[in-house]
This record gives sequence, structure tokens and C-alpha cells, in this order.
Amino acid sequence: KANTFRYWHTPFAQQALEWKPTSFYDGLGVYSQEAAAMSDQLLDHCEGKNMYMQLTIFQHGMFSENVDSMWVDNPYNTVNGGYIDRAEEYFYNDASKVQTKKLLRYIVARWAYSKNLFAWEFFNEVQFTGIHNEQTSRWFPGVLTWHSEMSQYIQSIDPFNHIMTTVAEHDQIPHFDSISALDNIQYHLYSNNMLADQVKLDNNFKVELENLSIINGEYGTNNEADVPFDMQRHSIWNGIMTQVPGYMWIWEHYLDLSWAGLFTMPADYISDEDFAKEGVLENYLFDVKHATKQLKSYGLTSGINYYGYIYDEFNGVNISGAECQLKNLPFANYTVTYYLPESNEIIKVDSLPLVKLTNILELPDFSKSIAFKIKYHSKYTLPVAIAGNDTIIAPELTVSFSGALSFSQVTDATLSYLWSIEENPNNSNLTIADATAMDIDVVPDVSGIYKLSLVVNDGFNNSMPDVVQITVSNVPIAMAGNDTIVSIEDRYFFFDGSNSYDPDGDELSFKWQLIEWPEESRANLLDFTKPNAILEVDEMGVYKAVLVVNDGISDSKPDTIMVNVLTTDIEQSNFSNVKIYPNPTNGAVHIISDGDIDKVEIFDISGRKMLAKNIEDNRKIFINLGELSSQNSLFIIKLSNNEKAVYRKVVVNK
Repeated sequence: KANTFRYWHTPFAQQALEWKPTSFYDGLGVYSQEAAAMSDQLLDHCEGKNMYMQLTIFQHGMFSENVDSMWVDNPYNTVNGGYIDRAEEYFYNDASKVQTKKLLRYIVARWAYSKNLFAWEFFNEVQFTGIHNEQTSRWFPGVLTWHSEMSQYIQSIDPFNHIMTTVAEHDQIPHFDSISALDNIQYHLYSNNMLADQVKLDNNFKVELENLSIINGEYGTNNEADVPFDMQRHSIWNGIMTQVPGYMWIWEHYLDLSWAGLFTMPADYISDEDFAKEGVLENYLFDVKHATKQLKSYGLTSGINYYGYIYDEFNGVNISGAECQLKNLPFANYTVTYYLPESNEIIKVDSLPLVKLTNILELPDFSKSIAFKIKYHSKYTLPVAIAGNDTIIAPELTVSFSGALSFSQVTDATLSYLWSIEENPNNSNLTIADATAMDIDVVPDVSGIYKLSLVVNDGFNNSMPDVVQITVSNVPIAMAGNDTIVSIEDRYFFFDGSNSYDPDGDELSFKWQLIEWPEESRANLLDFTKPNAILEVDEMGVYKAVLVVNDGISDSKPDTIMVNVLTTDIEQSNFSNVKIYPNPTNGAVHIISDGDIDKVEIFDISGRKMLAKNIEDNRKIFINLGELSSQNSLFIIKLSNNEKAVYRKVVVNK
């Protein structure tokens, strides 16, 4: 059910209308009827299949001298009898513009009749025209003026006002927004972080552009522009939520009907929707919780109906227990429909009351992804209890709740209130002093989970209970250890987070994360969910890791440790026969070298510089390390000259 495609009028496939004289082409201004017939056939096919074609009039290589260049064969080139010597002049040469308008007039006359023509695309990747990255100062203003002039010209001769668009570099796109006759602008994206970058760019352009709509005209990963199967599914759905459609570059995949089938459920999802009638659509942010997975989510809303898509980046299957937390929904009965693309199932729940500050939807089990619609069904007529928000506190602190925001659908009704304890730890003695008051104070006495519910009555009906959760826990403390220095020859560094603790004595889980490493390093962090994670080092420099612990209720503040990796390998210096003795020592250290030493620096094991000393007698050196510490210590001695350095460990025993 995909319904739109791009078709390039490009000479390398003999699809352009004019080009340098060959056995197929007859030069500038002579339009190939064989090439035109292919466009005829495609539009006829579109009419029969209810498809739409975006006609790309110029491909960048036709007017580029260094990117996919075909400039040497371009009939606008003076060497082929044309008007211009350099490709970029096409945009500001008057004779070239006159000739281009003749071509556009022919194109409009031949194909503007078709209701299956989606858009005129002036240029594919206009940023690559001229000599890319070396264009003159006239080039980009010329590009903008050319698009303005040509779009106004088509506007004046196209009786059916087809959409006009073009493709430009990301940072150039806002400059096209002031071209009044242009309707749309398109960006291309190739990224190894494709899904996240797509959503980011979609949303950024929607903010930046006041007049033009936006399309992602090409996309793929950096792996030969390919897009994996499940990634394409997510991209299609994300495009619905950002309201920015996209064209995947590797179109050959669609010859496999399973790829084409990726559009079936998204098409069903939007087939009954009239988003224009709903008015202004905005992004809708919601949270998705799962015990083990970090699920991505995007949504949109008109303020009446709500739409969302949730997926697992790693495409896990049989995902159960996920919860969707929805806020700021108008209190009403809704029809909730779930779409499961992987299994092709649709699950519908009619007249579900969503009447809380935060509504929790327990999602059905799904694999890889799930979409939902939440559509207004009917007015909610019962009174509504609002108890407040969930909270996390330390033991013995007072928590206040108020039912003042509760209300009745009956005019001038007076509410009565009833609070109750739905859940509390076994050893808790929590009570509510006045359970019929509008406002209550409670003092949770032990750590754990408490749930309080509020029901209101307006003299006619009881409300549904609104439940608030109190999580009582002291925040755990993460202790990653002190900053340190290690030798690259050791290959591994063992972190020690075992001193982390929870004030309540709860069992901790650990999560280490490497946040900084040398530029050339491919460092690996092993056992990162254990107290003693292992860092595999492969380059000299600074590595930083952060530890967060969790007590089953809340995360600790992150604690960071820095590991400075140095070398003690004599082969990496120009010093020969360096001797440091005695080692271990009680303080006095003698250093002898056959090479010149200009400077000695002493570091403790945390990486602090304890001493720096320029050397005059640079072959025989004496240092008293006993003056730097009153206890047993390990020091790193750095010996250097203007070219290289060498490091040595020295143990001091007091």
C-alpha cells in the first residue's frame, strides 16, 4: 500500500529528455520521445494502480564537476555547444534560464494533466552542483533565485497546481523557506544512527520552516545506504508520528513482497484518519516502562485523539509487562486500539475511561513494536477522584495529599471523600487519621511501597478509585573508587564498586558505563552489571567510567572514576639502560640512564602530580620519595626529554 515513488529524468539511464548528441539524444532543446514515453507509461501505470509519481527534473551530477559528475557531456556546457563554461553558472546565466523554461513548459504541457503526478522535484541534491565545497560566492544566491524564478514560472503555467519541491543540504534548507511559489523542501539522510537522526531532523525542520512542508527524500545507513528490514518498519511508523514521510534509497528491496508488506498496517492505521480535519497536530510525549528493556516511543495528538508508536531498537520478541504512562488526556471514555505489526494483529478496547492525571495502559504482549490509537468515544459522566501524584520519600517524612482537584459532572454537587490504604509493607503501622477529609497527611514508617486510594461521591455516584503510590526509600550511594594510574602492559583494570551501599540495607544492582576513552581506543567494558567490572585497555590516555547503583526502587547519583593509562615499556622511549634502585625503597631512589633526561615527574596512584623537577645532571639523579608520603605508597616516576617519556613504578615501604 505504499503509494508514492520518485522518478529521475537523468541521462545515465536515458530517462532525461535532452542531452549531448548520442545515438539516443539529439542535443539541447530536442526532447527525446523515447525518454518521454517512459514517463508516459509510468503515469499510465500509476493511474491503474492508484500510485503517485514525484518527477525529478534534474539530478545533481548533470551540473556537478566533482560529485557523480556528468558535466563534460552536459549540453549546457560550451564544449557541447551550450552557454556556460562552469557548471555553477547554470543558476545565474540568463540564456540557460530561458532554455530551462522551454524544457519546463514542455514537461508541464505533457504531464501536468495527470492526477497521479505527486510533485515536480526541481533538483536532487542541489548542494552538489558546481564544484562541491568550492563554489563561488554567486552560486548559492543563484540557486535560490533560480528556484524562485522557476517555481513561479511553473506556477503560472500548471493549470492543476501540482506540488513543487527540491532537495538541499540540511543547513541550506531554511533559506528556501522564503520562496513563495515552492511548496515543499526535502532532505536526505545517511547515518548509522538513522532512526534517531530521522526523528530529530523531522522535528527540527518542522520548527524551523514556517511556510514549507518537509519530506525525507532519501534515507539509509552508512552501510552502503542499506536499511535493515525491521529498521525500515520503525522508520515508516516514526514518519507517521513526526508527520514527515520518507523514501528509502534501496528501492530494490520492495521487489520482495515482504518488504512492500511493511506498509500494509501503517496504511490501515491511517486509512480512516482525517488529520487535516482534526486541526493542528503536535508531538505527544509519553513514557513507556519495562523491567528490562529501554523502549523508544513517539506520538502525536490533536488534543482530542492520541496516536503513538513504541519499539525495541534491538527488536526483541515476546515482550510482556510493558506499561504506557499517558498524561494530560482530557477526562473521557476512549476507544483504544493496538496495532501489532510483527504479528499483524489489531486489538480494540471500547469505551475505556481514562480519568486520571497519569493513566497507565498495560500493553498487550508484542514482538519488536506496537502502535496505538486513543480516540475520543464519549463523555465521562461519573465523578472523578484526583488524589495527586506518585512520590518517593525517605522514611519517617510526612506526605500530604489533597483531593481538592476532584470534581463532579453534576452542577453544584457537593463531594464527599473516602481515603483508604490499598497496600503497605507487612511491618508497617501506617494509618490515616481522618479518612473522610479532603486533605490528609500520612507518615510512612518503614521502607517499601505504599498505595493509597481516593473515592469521591457527588450524592449520586461513586467515582472510580484514584490510586497514588508512595515509594519509601533512602537513595543508595554509588562508590566507584578513587582515580588511579595503571600500566598499559597490564591490559586490564578491575573496578571495585563493592563499597557502594544502601542506607536501608536493600540489595543493590550495579551498572557501569564507560563515558570517555582515548580517541583511537576500542576499549571494552566487561561484567558491567557486577560490582567488579573489568576495563580492557588498548591505548594510553584517560578512561572515565561512571557507576550507578539501584536498590530496586531508585537510582543513586552517578559516581565517576578516572583511569589514566600509561606505559612502562622502555621500548617506547629513546632512553637506554634506565636503572631505578633500590625498588622497593624506604624513600631514597637513584636513577641512572645512558640517555639524557631533562625532567622528572612523580605521580601518586590516583594520578596527582606530587613533584616536578628539571634536571641538570641528566644521567645521574637522586630523589627522596620518603618526603612525599608518611606511609607505604606506590608512585609512578615519569622521565622525559623533548622527544619521549618513560614511566616506572616504585614501591615505598616505610
